[in-house]
Amino acid sequence: MHQVFKEWCIKNHYKAASRGTFSKILTNENIGIHLPRKDQSRMCCSYKTGNISKEEYESHIAKKTEAREAKKNFIESANEKDVVITVDVHSVLLAPKLLASALYYKLKLQCHNFTVYNVLSKDVKIYFWHEADGNVTAKEFTFCLIDYCLQMSVLMDADT
Repeated sequence: MHQVFKEWCIKNHYKAASRGTFSKILTNENIGIHLPRKDQSRMCCSYKTGNISKEEYESHIAKKTEAREAKKNFIESANEKDVVITVDVHSVLLAPKLLASALYYKLKLQCHNFTVYNVLSKDVKIYFWHEADGNVTAKEFTFCLIDYCLQMSVLMDADT
């Protein structure tokens, strides 16, 4: 990471801090640099802990591969009139971010994040709500997708 920082400094005509100073600042500011953890499905985690058979796991992997191939084929065969989207449900976010204390357990609010990504146009729509506004059931995700489709319809009508 220090090397990337040095290259950026050279490119932008700054004097780069030494590796030691760079590390000290990261430590003092409580900044950790690491590769993000890859989310794993429940089936993959169950297989790693020995809770499902190898046959069930292999079936799961085959379905995952088939789904990725189908997505790839949809993207490759789409034309400018098509809409190809992917969706992602992010892990539950707790707010506010507090250190462990009595307040930590009493003041937490669960926040939910659902993202719709248009693969062809690269447009992103993020739906964000907290537990007082709704749960994380099929109903909330359906509302998000209906809203997205209605907005797409309005945009398409405006283009014609």
